[in-house]
Amino acid sequence: MAQGAVLPPGVKLHPLRWPGSALANESLLGLVTRRGSEHFLGSNRIILKSCGIDLRHQGDATVYATQQDMQELSRILRIDEGEIRKRACIPVGEDHSGRLVEWGGRSMRLRDLELRYRRISPQSLRQSDHHRQSWLLRLLPYCPESFEELTDSCPKCEGKLRWSLARPIARCDRDDCVLANDAIPAAESHLPKQMRSSYAFFAALLSADEGEAEDARSKLHCDIQNIDTPTLADLIYLLADIDRPSGEKANMSTGRDENSVEIARRITKGTEALAGWPGSLERLAARAINNRKSERHLWSRLKLAAKSHPNPKVRELVISGAPVIAEGLRRAVAPNSSPIMLQSELVRTTGISTEQGAFLSKGDYMRPSGVIGDAGSSKLDRALCEEFIAQREASKRNEAVAARLMLPTYAIIQMQALGILERPTNSGLNALEPETWILNASVDRLVAELASLDQVADGTEGTLSLRAASRIIGGGLKPWASIMNAILRRQLPCFRAKDDQAPTTRSLLVRRKDLGILAEMTTVSDGGIDQPGIASQQDTMEILNATFDQVAALGKQGEVTFEQAHRKLACSMSEVLAIAALRIFSAEVSLRTGIAPSKLKEWCGSKGLVEQFEGAFSRSQFDSKILARHVRETRR
Repeated sequence: MAQGAVLPPGVKLHPLRWPGSALANESLLGLVTRRGSEHFLGSNRIILKSCGIDLRHQGDATVYATQQDMQELSRILRIDEGEIRKRACIPVGEDHSGRLVEWGGRSMRLRDLELRYRRISPQSLRQSDHHRQSWLLRLLPYCPESFEELTDSCPKCEGKLRWSLARPIARCDRDDCVLANDAIPAAESHLPKQMRSSYAFFAALLSADEGEAEDARSKLHCDIQNIDTPTLADLIYLLADIDRPSGEKANMSTGRDENSVEIARRITKGTEALAGWPGSLERLAARAINNRKSERHLWSRLKLAAKSHPNPKVRELVISGAPVIAEGLRRAVAPNSSPIMLQSELVRTTGISTEQGAFLSKGDYMRPSGVIGDAGSSKLDRALCEEFIAQREASKRNEAVAARLMLPTYAIIQMQALGILERPTNSGLNALEPETWILNASVDRLVAELASLDQVADGTEGTLSLRAASRIIGGGLKPWASIMNAILRRQLPCFRAKDDQAPTTRSLLVRRKDLGILAEMTTVSDGGIDQPGIASQQDTMEILNATFDQVAALGKQGEVTFEQAHRKLACSMSEVLAIAALRIFSAEVSLRTGIAPSKLKEWCGSKGLVEQFEGAFSRSQFDSKILARHVRETRR
């Protein structure tokens, strides 16, 4: 059957002529591809669509196939339904980082599976021409059998290997490529031999084969034999990242680096530490305590893992694996037992200014016990200093968090006040730079919760980005904390663009029919909680619901004055709020009335609404003359 062929409506695909069987450790789409290729069907899409599975990316069938779909797939492929079911990755819930799917007898994070592209090891395919289940794992950059680096692209045409065609797994998808009819050659890159034993053990621990995984877990300490697979992977990466040189940042990608050998190095290092659990962690904690001066970073990282790791199960394991860490956390604040750090050491370690160091020394924020009242002392509590350093490293400024979420800076202050985001707890850090730091872990948790929202395809009709939808709120600061709280509590239906793993206000989508929920939210025109004294150009546009040209027109009229503030242009927040109370701009008018932007000018003119300048109208005139009348007309 020709590539891309489509069955007529109502016509079902007959079962394949020859019965078959699933191969050991074969992936679901690998099985579909191999059986379709054996019968010269040419297209996987025709098989899946005949089963009721109509997806843009055929690899997603591994997750989204229903029980009925799998029954039909079993009928067509002439494969036992149990073998089909065993290879599917059915959603089973969520954890702090997103959705979980079945993986063998346990679970796996959906984000750790590569379903869109077909990763292969040409060398392993020479031994058996079938796609291995382990090749779906993004955490494994090398094949656990041949230790060849996995590839998802053709080395000749550089095209991506996908799941659309039913042809031998080792061949390129493109008909005009020389490798469309010949196997892709073996890669030159292989895992260094000294890493292979630990890497293979890691792969076995994560195996979808229940027998293989249970055999590997039986070699671990009894306390960690039965933890879920995502937590096991988190623990391995934590053990690999804690014991690293001072100043070297942890790699938070957990298997999504470009450098495969670096991923493997972390995997093997963490797996070797896991094999020695809990002794490996106990020895690390003892080393951190005995070398608090030369390796103070170790103790800070251990404490941070015990207190702030995003996976609560990992936090519990760290404490149970080395109780001395918990005891150290308590001793750090106990009377008459605080080791000392000099002000000069804190300045040298953190890069804060001497004046800032003196500020901390003169206050009571980080004063050790025994020197209370000694305002001139340069001695600081070492534990609090290490906490200061750790929390500063584990935090981002409000501006950086705002840029990540694509929100105005004032929104971050609102969300921290409501508890959606968390500030550091170290009193010295908060006193030195008040209201400017947010813990990364709390931002990661928020992003993970937003990433768990249902997906819709890009360009879905009837939706606006959350950023655009929020323009229905005007007259002051938008209540972003209330908006986010409503989304998290599912009071405001919100979706995310398909395949978006790091949602922002531009990729979160709100249906037009739900705009009324936003419209009922009250602005924080008087500031409510603490607010920045200045507003950047971007924040000004966001507060006013105005375009760049409209804000520029305000500047020409002398209503706002932008000046250089740090690395950006900014104006007085009070100026912006004053304009917000007086003016309403076209974007807000369009959303509140439902009039299309292209017809807005003509419509406003017909209603007697005077345009003060391009796209700007009097808010009071709009509210009194237009909005009330429009509401009455709508109710009729």
